[in-house]
Amino acid sequence: FDGKSFLRFTTANGLADDESNVVRGDREGVIWAGSDNGLSRFDGKEFVSLNRTTEKLSRRPVRCLLPDSQGVLWMGSMGGSPKITFTGIDTICST
Repeated sequence: FDGKSFLRFTTANGLADDESNVVRGDREGVIWAGSDNGLSRFDGKEFVSLNRTTEKLSRRPVRCLLPDSQGVLWMGSMGGSPKITFTGIDTICST
């Protein structure tokens, strides 16, 4: 929102999906969006998306996100809750 209008982001901008199930911000000011197709990270300039069928994510849709005090992003889905540490565009660890 720029004070006059809302911006709409889609897969054309780099989101994993055109519809998000959950959107959260973390302590670094990063915006996270979880969807049926994966997880997207927006740093204010660009999106980096992780597709749930090709990346190290649960194969289930992302339903909830919770950044903790240690900088770990907990991702909840139906039947699984992996934690994500996103330290760069090419580095992701999930357990």
